[in-house]
Amino acid sequence: MTYLERLTARDCLVIAHRGIWQDAPENSLAAIEQAIRDGHDVVEIDIRRTRDGVLVLMHDETLLRTSGIALAVDELVKSDLTHLPLLKRPDLPSTETVPSLGDALSLCRGRILVHLDAKDRSALPDIIACATDLGMAEQVDIWGDLRSDRDLAWFREMVPPGMTKIARIWLDASDVHAQLNRLFALAPPICELRFSSLEQVAMFAPQARRAGIALMVNTLDTVACAGFGDGAAMLDPEAVWGRLLDAGVGLIQTDEAAALQHFLTIRQTRDKS
Repeated sequence: MTYLERLTARDCLVIAHRGIWQDAPENSLAAIEQAIRDGHDVVEIDIRRTRDGVLVLMHDETLLRTSGIALAVDELVKSDLTHLPLLKRPDLPSTETVPSLGDALSLCRGRILVHLDAKDRSALPDIIACATDLGMAEQVDIWGDLRSDRDLAWFREMVPPGMTKIARIWLDASDVHAQLNRLFALAPPICELRFSSLEQVAMFAPQARRAGIALMVNTLDTVACAGFGDGAAMLDPEAVWGRLLDAGVGLIQTDEAAALQHFLTIRQTRDKS
């Protein structure tokens, strides 16, 4: 399925943050493969560029946390990374190494959608070209903030037709009306929300639905809004993920993809009975 087809086919898409990293290194091919095997809708990956210009999967600026090496990604060439094993959490070596974006997208092609988190916007033309050359333009998204007119112009200039845009806005910001004007002018298929109360989401959801915009929320504990995080969801999924769904959310990015998928299955079975 394309991104847009998947959005219309599911009540809620599960976005596996950095793949399934509990048993494999984050952003590794093994973590991505596990997300595919587990049947999740989308895998999120982080992208940086090496010194020799190769796009690779890595969240941090350095390899200290992921390989125990205090060197920056942009200080190394791609061949250096093939000799550095990635660590499983917390400090166990693995047989995985840092993959290139091309290898990761080739693994995902036709099997799972991809949420692209480019750590440097200047790399996006090459990221888009890589996805396009692999025939994945309709299976990936381009994500960014929509806090200024400059952001709006960037989306319009950068993202080609057919490639999914995800624009992030802040419902609790003083300039929320200006952000909403930009959002509806851009009309992306997906909007990631930041908020300080669930009521803000519930009030905005009908307007977004009329505009054909699906709502996405990130429940990672490090960035969760108003207490709607993975930790709380593992204790009471209905109070977190359930309330988000009831408020109109249609995509959730999580570090607990298996638990969210299980909850969605139970909820769908309950609603049908």
